[in-house]
Amino acid sequence: MQYPDRGKAYLHGGDPDPKYLQPVQSMEFNVERIPKNCEILQSNWRCNEDGSIPCPPKELGGCGSGLLELKSMFPENWVSELEKKAEEVYESYELQGMSGPSRQQCSCSSSVHFREKNLLKAASREDSDDNYLYYPTAEDVQHGELEHFQKHWIRGEPVVVKNTLEITTGLSWEPMVMWRAFREVIRKKKMLSAELTVTSIDCLDWCEVSYLF
Repeated sequence: MQYPDRGKAYLHGGDPDPKYLQPVQSMEFNVERIPKNCEILQSNWRCNEDGSIPCPPKELGGCGSGLLELKSMFPENWVSELEKKAEEVYESYELQGMSGPSRQQCSCSSSVHFREKNLLKAASREDSDDNYLYYPTAEDVQHGELEHFQKHWIRGEPVVVKNTLEITTGLSWEPMVMWRAFREVIRKKKMLSAELTVTSIDCLDWCEVSYLF
């Protein structure tokens, strides 16, 4: 694939250099206009009073007589049978009387505990007990808060875990950290060769550029 060169200014958010611009070839599309009589037929094609749908007229590609029959891949009572089976599974595992962390409302979800460091206000709904999200740090989850985390997770509640990069070994997406790592690669490669050429792609317009260090 050949990448067009738009100039250095374009790579830094500026306008492309005019001398690199290529004229855009005009494209013609032949659009067939729908005849007015077909538009009238479409507007007059309606369902019957009993809810049945007649076949379109011949001008619209139908037979002009008969009724359209809507068919389904599944039986008529498929949804109700599925609900019934789900209820049977629910009752067979005795989930109705289950008590424990997955059925109990966590006390930290109320506004009384809002000032705690592990809560994040997400909404302001009245008479609601889910306006706050559990907002722990990664260290909290590792040291004693795992059961609290599981209590919210089992209930299907969203959980926001912050500062996850702090517990990783040397992993960071901070721009300055990535830049220092890149410079370290350059320094090591310069020991082997006098010059280092790095090829990059401008994702804004599929433009391939080369940097010489």
